[in-house]
Amino acid sequence: MRGNIFINSNKLFLLFFLYSFIVINNVVANVIHVGKGRSFSAIKPALEYAKNGDTVFVHAGTYKEGNIVIKKSISLIGIDKPILDGELKYEILSVLVSNVIIKGLQVQNCSRAMMNDPGAIKIYDSKNIIIEDNILLNNFFGISLQYSKHCLIKNNFIKASQKEEYQSGNAIHCWKSDSLQIIGNKISGHRDGIYFEFVTASVILRNISENNLR
Repeated sequence: MRGNIFINSNKLFLLFFLYSFIVINNVVANVIHVGKGRSFSAIKPALEYAKNGDTVFVHAGTYKEGNIVIKKSISLIGIDKPILDGELKYEILSVLVSNVIIKGLQVQNCSRAMMNDPGAIKIYDSKNIIIEDNILLNNFFGISLQYSKHCLIKNNFIKASQKEEYQSGNAIHCWKSDSLQIIGNKISGHRDGIYFEFVTASVILRNISENNLR
């Protein structure tokens, strides 16, 4: 699939606004660094310390921390593509709050489970989420959204190599969501490249999706 488009309306202006500016309630935001020789050596303690509006920079390295749950409105930004590895055991990034940016990470090897559909990055009932410029490798579901609104999924590289449908989820999976923008992603090797079900007022634009299972 190359360059699928559309579905409407004035709500799209809200998404373009969101892309350049996310409104959060904090007046003063902190910057937190994660990595060898930094304030925090692991992501989970940094997220516990962070407050709404903070930016967490994750520096190069491999982080095997199981399921990392984001419960605060923060920006999680990778420097030199740090690797978050689920070791085929865990959903890797679970977003349970609105107003989050995830950018510049390599997220790989999430668990496989047909019952709960784990993802490398999974958004639960949230709004104003940006997922941009990430690499997702060898995951069950790549980026998954459910009951979410006003989200931008842009310029991600998402690749898997499963041979059978039961071994793989979808690269970008959107369920019962509204006002999404799926733009400029490169996708291969999943069950479906981009999957929409019960999704309204959304746009699919300039994606390249090839060599998927169906």
